[in-house]
Amino acid sequence: MKAPAFDSVLGKLVRFPLQLIPGGTFVRVRSGLNAGYRWRVGSSIHGCWLGTYEAEGQEMLRELVRPGDVCYDLGANAGFYTLAMARLTGPGGRIFAFEPLASNAANILQHQRVNALEHVTLVQAAVSTRGGLLPFVSRESNAMGSLAPSAGLASATYCVPTISLDEFVFGHGFPAPNFMKIDVEGAETDVLRGARRLLRESHPRVFLSIHSEGCFRESIQELGEAGYLVTNRAGKTLSGDSTVENEILGRADLSEARELR
Repeated sequence: MKAPAFDSVLGKLVRFPLQLIPGGTFVRVRSGLNAGYRWRVGSSIHGCWLGTYEAEGQEMLRELVRPGDVCYDLGANAGFYTLAMARLTGPGGRIFAFEPLASNAANILQHQRVNALEHVTLVQAAVSTRGGLLPFVSRESNAMGSLAPSAGLASATYCVPTISLDEFVFGHGFPAPNFMKIDVEGAETDVLRGARRLLRESHPRVFLSIHSEGCFRESIQELGEAGYLVTNRAGKTLSGDSTVENEILGRADLSEARELR
């Protein structure tokens, strides 16, 4: 339902003081999983440092990430979930933040440094089916950039390195994850296809944001073929015929998966 005009004006008035904080200022996160961490104003929306950003996602993360875990943050943006994972795992964990966009990568490095998170590593690459170079479309918001393979390298104005998770783990020797958060603006299926061995051998817990009906059905198929039970946030089991969900969870440990139901 459309909000009344009064509400819109009131909302703008409430948010106006936030716009007076100079971009680049570091402030303490006010609440939520990242409370107390320092955050660079302007690196993302104000909800990140207020601590209100994706409150339900923060609660889901509490259930999925454990002390000492190795976590992959795919599509890390400015590092909000990266910081949250770092807190939940503690210094005994390892966090790998995958982010191809240069401005976001710089933000992640700044957040990692000012918060002295030595167990966080930036991987400045897009995750796909294999390593190489692919065209990348950057948009007005730093949260909306995405790979554009169909554009072709010849006509590309911006290219980024790509890597598959199977290459990252089995080719380069990095530790396999216990948990993966995947939010890659439509490249979900390519990420899973490039991680088939990883999914079958390491069985990480998966929290996946969905950006199209095709990716929803293909992602469920990929996870199902790897032996995963796929559910929505409420714990309802999903299949390729289910109504499209914006987010899905995958667990290869079926006893764990059913605990959410």
